[in-house]
Amino acid sequence: MATVTDSMQVGTSSTPLHDGAKTHDAAPAAESSPAFVVVITGCSDGGIGSAFARAFATAAPPPESSCSSIRVFATARRIDAMSSLSDLPNVTFLSLDVTDSASVMAAVEAITATVGRVDMLVNNAGKGCYGPLLEIPDAAIIDTITTNAIAPVAVTRAFLPLLLRQAANPAPGVPPPRVPVARIVNVGSVADAFNVPFGAVYAMSKAALHMATDGLRLELRPFGVSVCHLRIGAVTSNFGSTSLSTGVHHDPATSRYNMFDVAASARGHEGHGASSAPEFAQDVVRRTLRNGYLPAQLTLGMHSGLITFMGRLPYWITDGIMTREFLTPKKSEPGPQATDVSGSSTS
Repeated sequence: MATVTDSMQVGTSSTPLHDGAKTHDAAPAAESSPAFVVVITGCSDGGIGSAFARAFATAAPPPESSCSSIRVFATARRIDAMSSLSDLPNVTFLSLDVTDSASVMAAVEAITATVGRVDMLVNNAGKGCYGPLLEIPDAAIIDTITTNAIAPVAVTRAFLPLLLRQAANPAPGVPPPRVPVARIVNVGSVADAFNVPFGAVYAMSKAALHMATDGLRLELRPFGVSVCHLRIGAVTSNFGSTSLSTGVHHDPATSRYNMFDVAASARGHEGHGASSAPEFAQDVVRRTLRNGYLPAQLTLGMHSGLITFMGRLPYWITDGIMTREFLTPKKSEPGPQATDVSGSSTS
């Protein structure tokens, strides 16, 4: 389980506040033309979430919303990790750990007290986990799946009452409104349908999120909530470097895979030939703030189409490609030790 924040920290981007559960500015909900409220998880500097926050904060609200502006609640575990957004007056910072229910509920309570509504939720927070599947500790696998697949469901559950506040007597069994009451975007990955060696844990977590998003899209549509699964390809961010520093599980002292480049799958996120994060975020914002219901799925980012296509090829083709690219022994490393084959080591 990820580290839990000690307390709820709230503040406007210009003057961070640390008063437990409140902001001191007037609630836009009381204005005649309220702001279109967007909540984004995982907005630490250098990540895609930060690019999303800036793109939403500088965009115009959907015409159908009758809102005059957009207000963004940018969240991360630490408020000081979002300093790059401090120049945006319509961005409010919240300390939020998506894997901790108390932290999630504190965020809901703070937003309820401040604006009393949420028009759009972007579940962006996530983490990487790489290495030989059978050598990754169970705790790391569970933590990755919790963060990438279970937490978005839990966060959506917590925010749903605020998302539904714009609906008039929302009830299932009736035709959904012509325009969506609220919007949810779950940020996934093209890895959900195409795995590479040593990337299975990350891929399985994103595959689980894919199915969860499909379920939410169908089950929330009767209430007028539009849900989109955003499948991301290669986009410039610090996700790759963070994954390399904290998300690669490989112990050369005990591993059977020392002859292979175990970290190669993590390095695929470093951004070589990737889409620009600001431009990518602006494209996502443009597509998700259009009038009407969101597309069920958006596949965007460099190589996203190619990777999706490869996921539809016969296994005999993709297995050959993956073996050549990832499972060719490194020339500088010796082959596996004979004693390793016995499986006598415990981990």
